[in-house]
Amino acid sequence: MRALLHTYSESELTKLLCEGEDTLAKSVFAELYDRFERRIYAYCLRVTGCRDDAGDITQETFITFYRVARSKYIDQPSAYLLITARNKCLNFKRDHTSYDQLYEETVPSDSTRNSYEQKDLLDTISKALPLLDFEQREAFVLRYWNGLEYKEMAEICGENMNVMRTRVWRAKEKLKEILAPFIHEISNL
Repeated sequence: MRALLHTYSESELTKLLCEGEDTLAKSVFAELYDRFERRIYAYCLRVTGCRDDAGDITQETFITFYRVARSKYIDQPSAYLLITARNKCLNFKRDHTSYDQLYEETVPSDSTRNSYEQKDLLDTISKALPLLDFEQREAFVLRYWNGLEYKEMAEICGENMNVMRTRVWRAKEKLKEILAPFIHEISNL
């Protein structure tokens, strides 16, 4: 059965997870985990800046998802997982306000792996992300690393689309300001 699960849509899988017996539920959950773990981890890494914390939050997110999905149907599991990860990151931020954020690793998307220049730019931006406030950093990550539309971002963050557009714009402006000396230095080489 596990081999056939990759052909199911995410909503069909969550229906099976909710209604299926334990053995089937475990296989369905494994399929959903395989589909969404990298995306959730990458989001958590960008927001927290620490691989260990991102891994912990990712695991907590999937545990919460499994518990809820076993008792009620979740129509859009990818959105539910991202909202849950966001809430867990917010809780983490609240509980660890004195934590110094250091970006240890970047996770470039598949489309940027072939381009060294883009990878260097992403690495540089990743190092500057901790200098943004949480709302700006989150909006930037959702938009440019997760590729979400403003409507999806607004739903996840519980804000309207204009607020999300403003946060992304302010994040980009702040990043330009932070990175301006480096860009100037590079252009003088």
